[in-house]
Amino acid sequence: MRKNGFLGLFGFFLVIIIIGCGGEDNDPEIYTVTIGTLTNGSITANPTSGVAGTEITLTIIPDDLYKLKKDSLKYKSTLINETILRFNLPAENIIINALFESIFIGNWKQETHTQIWTFLDDIWYTKNSEGKYTQKGTWIIENSEKKLILTRTHFAFSNDCDNINDLTNVEFDEAFYSIDEFIFEFISNSEWIIIGTDHIFTKIE
Repeated sequence: MRKNGFLGLFGFFLVIIIIGCGGEDNDPEIYTVTIGTLTNGSITANPTSGVAGTEITLTIIPDDLYKLKKDSLKYKSTLINETILRFNLPAENIIINALFESIFIGNWKQETHTQIWTFLDDIWYTKNSEGKYTQKGTWIIENSEKKLILTRTHFAFSNDCDNINDLTNVEFDEAFYSIDEFIFEFISNSEWIIIGTDHIFTKIE
């Protein structure tokens, strides 16, 4: 009996030792999703943390008159699909960054004119059907009234230019041109109209 009792007690402690040795923490690593500093728009992630492989869904809300800039949505150097806005969380903490740009950036056309109006970050310019530069200027947005104000600063009076820098400073003659400023009014993100006219401009990506 004493021998059996000893063996029983030994077995009990052996089980305790085995359980104790096997009780290591094997919980999977949790990684986080953080949104970087943004201007002219916001991004939210759901969920904001998880194990590697967790599907993350993004919600993107540009400010009024802005849009997500193409190929700017990424973490580190990895681009995120801007159409589906979902990706699998890698095995690391990540910070999502993006850029928002004005909806005016790009090319526009007025139906009755052959000129293409192109908007860059700080200037606008036009080209005719032969690809010659014809005019350029600066532009600003009045967000409160959804108006776009174009100031024309240069114009090709006689010969259209091969180089945008060949455009000369505008010296407007009322007999030739009576305006050097255009004010566009919002119709939709892809249509604007010059106030006081029937000139509707349509986006042509």
